[in-house]
Amino acid sequence: MNPSREREQIWQHLQEQAFAALLADDLTLAETHFQHAYITRYGQSWKESSSPQSFWSQPAPPLPQAVPLAKLHHDLEQLDYLLQTGSLPAEHFAEHRQALAKACLHQAQLYPHVLPEQALPLDKLCQNLLSPIWGRNLWRNLSLPTGPLLNPATDFERISADYHRNAPGFALSDQLLSPECLQNLLDFCQRATIWNDYGRGAYVGSYLWDGFCSPLILRLGQALRQQLPKVLPYVMTVAWSYKYDSGHPGVGLHADSEGRINVNFWLTPESANLQPQSGGLMLYDVLAPEDWHPKTYQYRMNELFRPGEFKAYSVPYRQNRVQFFNSQLFHQSEPFQFKPGYLNRRLNVTLIFGFRRAEQANQHLFRWPSRRFS
Repeated sequence: MNPSREREQIWQHLQEQAFAALLADDLTLAETHFQHAYITRYGQSWKESSSPQSFWSQPAPPLPQAVPLAKLHHDLEQLDYLLQTGSLPAEHFAEHRQALAKACLHQAQLYPHVLPEQALPLDKLCQNLLSPIWGRNLWRNLSLPTGPLLNPATDFERISADYHRNAPGFALSDQLLSPECLQNLLDFCQRATIWNDYGRGAYVGSYLWDGFCSPLILRLGQALRQQLPKVLPYVMTVAWSYKYDSGHPGVGLHADSEGRINVNFWLTPESANLQPQSGGLMLYDVLAPEDWHPKTYQYRMNELFRPGEFKAYSVPYRQNRVQFFNSQLFHQSEPFQFKPGYLNRRLNVTLIFGFRRAEQANQHLFRWPSRRFS
């Protein structure tokens, strides 16, 4: 069997075991399988490797045929940040930084009139420049905060009451994460080289099955369930984070209706937001129909969003502002303009609890289709 194909099969098997453990509420086993799966596909990080030789000798993920400039620009900014902070040694990575910068310039000159999110074919020169470092697990810190993950001053009873009063389910809370948890999660998102989803526009993403599997994420989901049992009676089934260019329009109108409850929050400091009264979330009082498949939403919006028959609610951007809402509610990013610069990129995190298509007693028997993490 082809070695890369064999690794993918092992990765797939470990992912299935990880999600089975997650749904059985065995976080320790889920963490173990998620980490083994990630290393199987992306290798050990520079810090985890025993030597430079062992790091570079690990199999690397295959280089795609086409990549958006937005992804290349993000990776260059992140690598610069890792070098500037001493997270990676310049003597081993400066040459790769120059190659990545050259690839960015080459693509920009070759395709001067394309949108940043448009996937651009990689010619032989770009392939040679990118292949040594592409997709490698350069940095990933899996440490947990020593203190509580949630702010002890939070009024959890108020959140629960708000959620059930605002049918079909909505509540928000500011400063919900403890300062240590917030900083740990922000640092993880800024440093960890886990941004392997780049085909959705001028932003990069990371999912529980493909890098966003820090033990902190799993423990945070558990802590929220413990404090809000009437809001979150289901296990966390998936999580992701998106990181945007400074002037990106955000995620368009959609509903994450395969889940039961969304928990959505922002990480980037408010000082980065050039439009303080915007940049957050637009939530609509429109539920995705039970018998509609999510792939059909964009073609059938006019059946639901008739003028004057729905309300839109603006939730302005705030760092550490957490929203809880019914996953069937349609929502979208508000337009935003953040300051340029890597540390100013808008970062959001979403945790999904429960499966819409399974009753509460059978939640642990349900699974996301394996194609979700392929």
